[in-house]
Amino acid sequence: MAASLAATPPGRPWFVHLAEGTDGRAAGELAALAACGGLGRATRLVHGVGLTPSDVRSARDAGAGLVWCPSSNTNLLGAVAEPGPFAAVRRAALGTDARLTGARDILDELAHAAGSGRAVPETLLDLVTAAGAALVGRPRAGRLTRGAPADVVVVCDDGRPPAEQLVGARRADLRLVVARGRPVVADADLAYLFDATGNPKRACTLDGRPKVVLEAAVAPVAAVGIAEPGLTWPGWTGPRTDAPGPDAGDAARSAQ
Repeated sequence: MAASLAATPPGRPWFVHLAEGTDGRAAGELAALAACGGLGRATRLVHGVGLTPSDVRSARDAGAGLVWCPSSNTNLLGAVAEPGPFAAVRRAALGTDARLTGARDILDELAHAAGSGRAVPETLLDLVTAAGAALVGRPRAGRLTRGAPADVVVVCDDGRPPAEQLVGARRADLRLVVARGRPVVADADLAYLFDATGNPKRACTLDGRPKVVLEAAVAPVAAVGIAEPGLTWPGWTGPRTDAPGPDAGDAARSAQ
C-alpha cells in the first residue's frame, strides 16, 4: 500500500478499497490507513461501509473522498455507506464496483442509489457529473462548458426536473450519447449524426429498441463473439466459445 501511494503522482487521486464490511476489522481499517500516512486529500475511499461516524469526520476533515457503491454493498453486505457527509462538501462519486456484484451500468446504479433514500436526485446527478469527475481526477469533465470534453447524454424531456429524469432512465431510454465529440450510441433516427461526423456505425437492438452504435465501440467484442445481454445486431449468432477474449480495456479505449 505504501508503495502504491508513493507512486501516485502529485495532484492525482489514490484509490483504496476500504471498510468493505460491517465487522470490527472493517471498522479499524481507516485508523490503520491513517497510521500508514495514507489518509489525505488524494485518498479516495471505495466502499466505506464499515466507517464509524468518527471515521467519517476524520476522513472528511482530511479531504478524502468517498466512492459510493450502494448496489454492490447491498448485494454483498446488506448495508451501504452514508454518502451525505462527503456529498455535502462535493467529495463523493457514485461507482458500480464489479458488474458481477453491482449494477449493470451507472444508470441502474443511479436507480438503486435513489431507492436507498440516502441522496436526492440532484445530489446523485452531481455524483455522476461535476463532483464525481473532479473526485476521479477529471475536473474539466462532467459539465457542459467551453473547452470541456464534449460528453453529452440526451433523453426525451418528459417535463420533470433533469435530475429526476436521469435517475429514472435506463440505457434503452437514451436518445444519444456523445463521448469526446463522437456519437457512441443513438436512436435509429439519429443515425445521420454518425455519417455527418465521419464515424462508422452499426445498427443494433438494445433491450428491444432499435439503436445505432459506434463501430469502434462494438468491434472488439464482436470480433471474438462476447455477448452483452440485451444487445444484438444483424448476423449475431450468439457468443463464441472458441476464441480468447480481448483485453478488458479494448472496447473502452476504442470508444474514447
